[in-house]
Amino acid sequence: MSADVDFPSLRILVIEDEAFMRRLILRVLYELGVTHTFEAENGSEGLTQIKTLSGKLDLIICDLEMPVISGLKFIEGLRKGIACKNSVDLPVIILTGHSDEENIQKAVKLGIQGFLVKPISSAALQKRIISAVGAPIIKPV
Repeated sequence: MSADVDFPSLRILVIEDEAFMRRLILRVLYELGVTHTFEAENGSEGLTQIKTLSGKLDLIICDLEMPVISGLKFIEGLRKGIACKNSVDLPVIILTGHSDEENIQKAVKLGIQGFLVKPISSAALQKRIISAVGAPIIKPV
């Protein structure tokens, strides 16, 4: 674990439409020491959670392909301040079931801090969190 990131103090929102995968990610986060987690089944619920938690999140882990509002649309709304103005710069890690390069490039242009291909490993998630929390937010072009 990195001395730069205090995992127990992190507040992370997991947005994933598959219940099994969401529970798996939450369990891995708990094993990494993250105790403050929130969850949503799709981008719409994610935006609602962000409004509710206004300013109380450190990171979002978001699936790319979801019903209602996709991961790309969610990030676009987040970066435009639709959820709340102080969440515009929240770091985002995208999850995808396949390495769809075109959608990942779109997500990068929207200002994500990293991506993981499912199934995730604890080591890969830990590495991405360390990188994302310490990375500067790249403003969308």
